[in-house]
Amino acid sequence: MYACEEGFSTGGRDGCIRLWDNDFKPITKIDLRDSEQGYKGLSIRSVCWKGDRILAGTQDSEIFEVMVRERDKPMLIMQGHCEGELWALAVHPKKPLAVTGSDDRSVRLWSLADHALIARCNMEEAVRSVAFSPDGSQLALGMKDGSFTVLRVRDMTEVVHIKDRKEVIHEMKFS
Repeated sequence: MYACEEGFSTGGRDGCIRLWDNDFKPITKIDLRDSEQGYKGLSIRSVCWKGDRILAGTQDSEIFEVMVRERDKPMLIMQGHCEGELWALAVHPKKPLAVTGSDDRSVRLWSLADHALIARCNMEEAVRSVAFSPDGSQLALGMKDGSFTVLRVRDMTEVVHIKDRKEVIHEMKFS
């Protein structure tokens, strides 16, 4: 719950932000689950209301900004891996880019210059290792189930997926 001059704001497990006046009469409800951005089934963990802006933090490391007058257009301003642990990290050989992979079964391409998420690809398995090709055009991903995948960096599409072992692949390298 957050108190301000306009009243109170609350957020909860249902993914909704509710605004209340100073007498705790409901003003409006903003459902972030309807947003095309962010994780599905999100849960609000913190909320801040100042003037016509609301910031909401979720259990999945996301931060949304909502303009009160445009409540149906929440903007995702920060996002990160959400579930389990981050295992995979590699830096692009030529550009200020990095890639991460995690237990949340996502691979994320980040701009190191802008500190921003550029692309995200959801995988079938948890990611344990990642490596860029020498020219930076492809990514090799080692998975928890013993499979590996190669993706094109430009559009994060799959080149190949092979499973030839049962044990986790902790290290990937191009040669």
